[in-house]
Amino acid sequence: MARSSSARGSDREGDRVTLDQIRQGVSELTQLRHLHEVEQLTSETIRAQVAFQRGLGMSWRFIGDQLGLTAQGAQQRFGSKR
Repeated sequence: MARSSSARGSDREGDRVTLDQIRQGVSELTQLRHLHEVEQLTSETIRAQVAFQRGLGMSWRFIGDQLGLTAQGAQQRFGSKR
């Protein structure tokens, strides 16, 4: 059984975006941007730490183990690009 317009409000009212919805959307976009920035900083930090550990003589196997990768996977991901 279909509801009448008066029971559900007018179609126009149902299509309106409230200020709270806009704020929530902006908040979610801001969170997404911040998460992306954290991801980039984390990646840069891991790369720097891998380079540091390699400079100390740590093996690719050790580094791979710490990151859940094989030695070859760690070397391919973090090794110098020739």
